[in-house]
Amino acid sequence: MNIKRIWSKPVQSTETDYHNRCSTCLLPETFPNTTFNEYHVCNHCIEYQNKQVGSALKKDLKKRESSKNKLIQLLEKTRNTNKSQCDCLVSYSGGKDSTYLLYLLKE
Repeated sequence: MNIKRIWSKPVQSTETDYHNRCSTCLLPETFPNTTFNEYHVCNHCIEYQNKQVGSALKKDLKKRESSKNKLIQLLEKTRNTNKSQCDCLVSYSGGKDSTYLLYLLKE
């Protein structure tokens, strides 16, 4: 495995250095309004992570809701125009499990 060195010399850290800095961003405890949790992660990193995760979840939920609505519209349109006896939707990935399931349904 190739590891790219960031510093020209290895950084020597002591036990006290580790506990005085954020384990994520290396922000020192002397920075104003900084607190650390039990994992030595500063409140700024935690706040940033929460914003990122919250934003990503909101985007994902909107995308899922939009996809769900599109699927429901497509199914309703197909159901109304197709007068066949079948009213079933099977997810098929092409893997062993879904292929076997499709085989069982056919038989």
